[in-house]
Amino acid sequence: DGAAIDAWCRLPFNNLSNPLLRKRFRRAILDIQVESYSQVNIGYDLGYGTVEISSSAPTPNQMLIGTGGFWDSFVWDLFVWDSRTVSNASVSLDGTEVNISILFQSSRAQDSSHILQGVTLVSTGQRLNRG
Repeated sequence: DGAAIDAWCRLPFNNLSNPLLRKRFRRAILDIQVESYSQVNIGYDLGYGTVEISSSAPTPNQMLIGTGGFWDSFVWDLFVWDSRTVSNASVSLDGTEVNISILFQSSRAQDSSHILQGVTLVSTGQRLNRG
């Protein structure tokens, strides 16, 4: 009917295999499969969403461009020449805590579908959490 579609997804809190080590989170690289073009807002919470750490301001309107095809496995005119099959969006992170949860949100009518396939988190180990 042309109305905007509200969608969101919150990933579980990830401690990067070390629940006691405080980490400075620097960047998230998102692997997203997109049919043609989409925009998403990306935010994050640290330390199980504790009130002692303010939530991040969402990174608005991350552009996702995709629809590259593999030869002999695409539908003609439904792919983009010289385009990736999986788009990589990179989001700057800033904060230190033992874990992080990423939030994706979109509310647009004109976007094509998109599938989150993976997230790579870049962090630097700091010190053990002492209490």
